[in-house]
Amino acid sequence: MNRNTLLLTGAALLALTGCDNPGTRCCPNTCGGDTVKLITLDPGHFHAALVQKRMFPGVSPKVHVYAPAGPDLSLHLDRIRGFNTRAEDPTSWESVVYTGPDFFDRMIAERAGNVVVLAGRTLSGLVVPIVPVPSLQS
Repeated sequence: MNRNTLLLTGAALLALTGCDNPGTRCCPNTCGGDTVKLITLDPGHFHAALVQKRMFPGVSPKVHVYAPAGPDLSLHLDRIRGFNTRAEDPTSWESVVYTGPDFFDRMIAERAGNVVVLAGRTLSGLVVPIVPVPSLQS
């Protein structure tokens, strides 16, 4: 199975398990506000930043980033700053960054979002358990 198929399958599983309230139009804590709350996990490739190239309705501008300190994280944050400060159609993303050796465990414990962005080295050599979105919600 190639990487794109794996990512699409994972996204479909998350979408299907995203709300455990059948018959409702939205999940708890998402109605009447930003529905999508992004988390970026260990951005090791520029594709992680491309999700934030522009603003989207229903997506919170606050993005939680969990990663080890280093050049990959710095490059990612520089790209986001570039999107925020460009002359034409600037974005207004707010990065909330956690760096530490326990970044993955911290991401699970904080439950800061409902969509996790994975790109680049995050997928190579690392087994990332898929945690259903309802367990990430408060």
